Amino acid sequence: MRRRTGSARSWLLAAVLARHTTRSTATPCSPNLCSGHGSCESAGARSTPRQCLCVSGWFGADCSLKSCPTHAAWDDIASANEVAHGPAECANRGACDRLSGECACDAGYEGQACERLSCPARCSGHGQCQSMSYYAHTKDPGEGPVFPYDTRWDAAMIYGCACDKGFSGPDCSIRLCPTGDDPLTGGQRNEQQAVTCAATGGAFTLAFRGFTTAPIAAGARDAAVRDALQALPSVYAAFGAAVAVSYASGQTAACTAAGHTWKVEFLQDFGNLPLLVPNGAGLSHTSGTKSITAAEVVAGEKENLPCSGRGLCDSTTGICECEPEMDTSDGLGAPGRRGDCGHAALSVTHCPGEVSCSGHGVCAGAPTYACLCADGWRGADCSLKACPRAKAWFARPAAAEAAHVAPLAECAGAGACDAVTGECACVPGFEGAACARMMCPAVALPSAHAASTLSSAGSRTSRASEPGDVCSGRGQCLTMSQLAAAARTPQGAPDPRAYGAVPNDPAAWDWDMVQGCLCDAGYAGHACELRRCARGDDPQTGGQRNEVQRLRCVDAGAAVTGVMVQFRGAYTAALGLGATAAQIKAALEALDTIDDVTVSCGPTHDALCATTGDLCTVEFLTDTGDLPEMTVTNAGNGAVAVRADTLQQGTREDDVCSHRGLCNEATGECECFAGFGSSDGRGGQGTKGDCGYMLPFALPPLELDGGGGAAPAVRGNLRGPPQLPSAP
Repeated sequence: MRRRTGSARSWLLAAVLARHTTRSTATPCSPNLCSGHGSCESAGARSTPRQCLCVSGWFGADCSLKSCPTHAAWDDIASANEVAHGPAECANRGACDRLSGECACDAGYEGQACERLSCPARCSGHGQCQSMSYYAHTKDPGEGPVFPYDTRWDAAMIYGCACDKGFSGPDCSIRLCPTGDDPLTGGQRNEQQAVTCAATGGAFTLAFRGFTTAPIAAGARDAAVRDALQALPSVYAAFGAAVAVSYASGQTAACTAAGHTWKVEFLQDFGNLPLLVPNGAGLSHTSGTKSITAAEVVAGEKENLPCSGRGLCDSTTGICECEPEMDTSDGLGAPGRRGDCGHAALSVTHCPGEVSCSGHGVCAGAPTYACLCADGWRGADCSLKACPRAKAWFARPAAAEAAHVAPLAECAGAGACDAVTGECACVPGFEGAACARMMCPAVALPSAHAASTLSSAGSRTSRASEPGDVCSGRGQCLTMSQLAAAARTPQGAPDPRAYGAVPNDPAAWDWDMVQGCLCDAGYAGHACELRRCARGDDPQTGGQRNEVQRLRCVDAGAAVTGVMVQFRGAYTAALGLGATAAQIKAALEALDTIDDVTVSCGPTHDALCATTGDLCTVEFLTDTGDLPEMTVTNAGNGAVAVRADTLQQGTREDDVCSHRGLCNEATGECECFAGFGSSDGRGGQGTKGDCGYMLPFALPPLELDGGGGAAPAVRGNLRGPPQLPSAP
């Protein structure tokens, strides 16, 4: 192909420039036709500038950014008094990858929307990871009413470990030691329960602590009932008889037509035990109504203490370290293999400890020689420090839909107690003396080279969340109550709200426990890891108005030293009532929350409040959109002298990158579409950093040297108009 001459190239360049010199309202929505994820549509008439209308799951000025799943937020700013945990992307505990639309969850959180709290160490292989809702429904009915926990925000979000028998702790890593009766206390009775069964045939079952017997025939003898109960894993029957079943005199069947009441005594399970739970669905009655019930006759009075209260438990091995005079028992005070320090091998004549009760308690003396520990100390010899207690993170509800209230748990159930120091070692994600605070997100910021960037197609590649500075060092870590107090209106004016102000409100139980980030100005993201970009008016829309507000003098005679004007939480220096328009303008523009304004006062005085009725109008030139109203406060005591109101509501857009570019959240800079650049906030060229300036010309995607290929669309220059290529 013959190469064009220089004059031909000049002619073509001139034609291109001429074609693009006039600004056109027919400019496409975006350089990549809405990325294939939306349609380019007008809001009204054909001449109306077109914008991308994105399909569900995509957003951005060119529909190139993919949304991530949303869920009830772990933390957020209350939307109204006592109303919080609204939907949030990645539940405010993860970063969204805009390329894939997937959440990169913070450590300790999981799920498509990071909506689940991970169980510590996966319960160490000694328990089940369960939600609050599921855990509530697994309560043994013999321990009392089973209350639901299904409607609260955390019902399916907070997960915890339901430990297997013999294990405890937030991660089920603590081994429990055998429990038993203190052999030096006497006159105590075993737990006794009565079962009444009315039936003539069929079978029933008995459940105890979550385990259910095999079916027991209605005509079963007492030995058969005993054997069925002793076969339960929840009944202690390792070394002998565990229960005694006593039928009424002359009775040989568990159930009779008139109803037979018989007694179950627990011989090796001590303390006040849960009720047996009968199920008579399999029973039948030839002439009456079948029924089976259980009731407590004698609440167990014997102690059920780790190591029988006569030794210390080694939680790493689950083995009791008995006092010198004590040894393992049979549960009845005699020697045995229970492993519980429940047998007095020697005569006991003193309280335990090198010093009586380790100096942290009072010795009860004969015959028990038991230690009564002072507050903050525990153990048979009062040598173990107790740790702080707080509302439990993972516990069954005490009433319908009411959890995290009582009883208080050591280390809030989210940490292990160091009995030497009395300090809680919190599991990852929790902090505080009692582990009663959920930590704020801490994300390591990527290097400039590895930072998330916007590709030429507008897609952002994100990075996984990694530990770093709390709130990225760009915000404050606040409780839910504090976050609510920092609320603002959609226009940015302070709008403090209450959360947790109602004492013991089960809906706001987390008011002082869950924490989140309140980002500094210019930053965003769940961990304040993202930078905000400049906002501004769309340069392709017209016929819009600036916001105009006014300051009205209502009492020129008020005895005040001056007034302060507030806008979006910032206050001007005190202005005298005689302040001129120029002085008011200077005071307003000195605020971080206001850019450029014009101020005019009248009709008779260039003064704020020389006479009652004076008016000063304030037109916002570069702060766009519907703005919050200014307020006026006296600099000292006195009657109100000046009030503010809105004269004209602003209708110019307040869009990220003026809706003509995409925000690079790693740098906080707008990457403008071809033909757009940084404005002065009023449609002209400037340094605001938005994409609100429509360049007077922009090169089309053509190759001027005759190569025939279409060049890719280019981003606009934020600093000014593009430079023309030099002729070869």
